[in-house]
Amino acid sequence: MEESVVLYATDGPIALVTMNRPKYRNAQSYHLLDELDAAFKRAVDDQEIKVIVLRGAGGNFSSGHDLGTPEQTALRAERQIPAEGIGFYENFRHYNYDITLAWRNLPKPTIAMVEGFCIFGGWMIASRPGPTAPSNTPATPAGRALPPPRTPGPSRSARRRSCSSRCASSPRARRTSWGS
Repeated sequence: MEESVVLYATDGPIALVTMNRPKYRNAQSYHLLDELDAAFKRAVDDQEIKVIVLRGAGGNFSSGHDLGTPEQTALRAERQIPAEGIGFYENFRHYNYDITLAWRNLPKPTIAMVEGFCIFGGWMIASRPGPTAPSNTPATPAGRALPPPRTPGPSRSARRRSCSSRCASSPRARRTSWGS
């Protein structure tokens, strides 16, 4: 199994969560999604953390779902995840709905710092937390899987923008009062 596919660091009140599979352009394996979920929980539980920044290593945010890297194939076999039927559906629901719903409702402001590829499942992750701050490269939205957030916190403008499949420049994201 791959080691440390999600890096966690802090810089004062900011948690920096980095997807770390640059070889596969940060494709979302089950292992990565499990570690990402643990990192978000760690940031939420830390009272010193006021905002979470999610980014990808190696110049890309995420190339989307891991559809068959050797590590993902081995993990499916190890966990005995069937290729079809109710077991397949339960696994699919957990990774594509349950945890992204939980991430959407994080109680702390979360910013996706998008650079390079941000395709399909990558966009699902980038659009869930809150504002998307591009690093001078376009993202490729593939639709939204969940309804807009209805939790208190960011301004109406920030919430609307976060679910509109549009990117905001860093200055615009700051002006929408996400962090205030």
